[in-house]
Amino acid sequence: MHKYYIYILRCKENELYTGITTDVVKRFEEHKAGKGAKYTKSHTPIGIEAIWETNDKGKALKLEFRIKQLIKEEKEELIKDNSKLKLYFKGILDLRSYRRKK
Repeated sequence: MHKYYIYILRCKENELYTGITTDVVKRFEEHKAGKGAKYTKSHTPIGIEAIWETNDKGKALKLEFRIKQLIKEEKEELIKDNSKLKLYFKGILDLRSYRRKK
């Protein structure tokens, strides 16, 4: 069974990028090398800000989508305080399916 990771990267311009992967370190290196997503080719990532883990790809995709819908200030709050996950997504996602890794 694969584990899926939802991650938020910080880019040089202080922008945030959210994605999913099965290997965070490998994917981060791909992003840094310009081989990742189109966005990170023009916005160089400098660090991994947050990681969540789930065993279900569909649930990973749902959390990724929901995080991408947040405004930057909400993403910053989520990075600092994982309890914001409940504030933003309670009743929308089954939050028991996700575990914060970083």
